[in-house]
Amino acid sequence: MTNHKAKLIQTKEIAHRTKFFRFQFPEQFNFKPGNFITAKVAENTFRAYSIASSPNKLPELDLTIKLIENGIGSTYFDQLKTGDEVEFFGPFGHFILKKNNLKKIFIATGVGIAPMRCFWQDIQNKSAMHLFFGCRYEKELMLEKEIQKNTNITTEICISRPENPDFKGTKGRVTDLIKAKEADFFKNSEIYICGSTPMIDEVVKILTQDKNMPKEHIYFERFN
Repeated sequence: MTNHKAKLIQTKEIAHRTKFFRFQFPEQFNFKPGNFITAKVAENTFRAYSIASSPNKLPELDLTIKLIENGIGSTYFDQLKTGDEVEFFGPFGHFILKKNNLKKIFIATGVGIAPMRCFWQDIQNKSAMHLFFGCRYEKELMLEKEIQKNTNITTEICISRPENPDFKGTKGRVTDLIKAKEADFFKNSEIYICGSTPMIDEVVKILTQDKNMPKEHIYFERFN
């Protein structure tokens, strides 16, 4: 298992209790879009995080971390200061972006958008892209401005539990967005999904049973 020491160069809050952490990695570090790395957050304690930036951004690398109250990893990262070094291991994983001309459809909830950001940064204008993104509350939405600036990706966003009574956006779950699409929308495409196990299982069922998507064109990464 290869270890790397990387220096924190920037932090930025991008949603409620969610931050970007940008690190400067050694020049010899490399990874494939979709990989994750693990960070040593305490003695004999490690946490895994999807890489949220493309390899073409190296030696800088972004992580998107939800800060969970009293979480060991969350506490460790939230206390970091610019210039601090973190020990990382990896890269790991099989949730890898395929290099072809097929349309790419990304389906994510919450911080599951992290590897999708890596994907769309890597693809740029090489393939058509569409993003389905869902969050529980408005305050959990992230990367909206960055997504809007990317003219190569079309987007559908929904909120399942809006707290604002005057909420004007799409209310519901990301699975509702998938159900509402005609089967033809998914033809000649690859699907990349990142989120909770129940969400992924339901989306895969909808895609394979209702939208006639072949399983070999569906890839996913689960988090708990």
